[in-house]
Amino acid sequence: MTARASMFVIAALAVMLIACGWWSVRPLPPAESASVIVARAMSERDAAPTSTTATARDDAAFRLPIWVAPPPEEPPPPETPPPQKPPPLPRLDLQIVAILRGEPMRAVAYDPSADALRTLVVGDELPHGRTIESIDDNGITIRDREGVHRIQTQPASSKESGRGGAP
Repeated sequence: MTARASMFVIAALAVMLIACGWWSVRPLPPAESASVIVARAMSERDAAPTSTTATARDDAAFRLPIWVAPPPEEPPPPETPPPQKPPPLPRLDLQIVAILRGEPMRAVAYDPSADALRTLVVGDELPHGRTIESIDDNGITIRDREGVHRIQTQPASSKESGRGGAP
């Protein structure tokens, strides 16, 4: 910036500073007194046309609440996890040894988990909520919470039974 431009900027700032100073200290217009303001209001009221009928004041309008808080929102119900599926039942390892005809019909079965023979009739309870539902010549029907299961008898082959025949 040149010296001449600097002088011009300084002069412009000085003029603005003097104008601000004069504005801040100039005298204010005389204030109106309270009596003058009241007199002016009275004259304006007297000049306004008056109605011959007065309306009654409705006090009920002033008794209303200004603001009413809305009711709180109900929280959403907690999410319930889906019921867990029960673990599967252990395998049923009964092996039918014999079906005994008669009243009632019975089945003799080998239980490898107990290493014992069991005589079963309709209605007997087995471990893990299993029930003997029916017994017939071909096997037994067992019901549990997973459904109905059938254990068939296995026909004995001629080799297993020891009955001979030519090979």
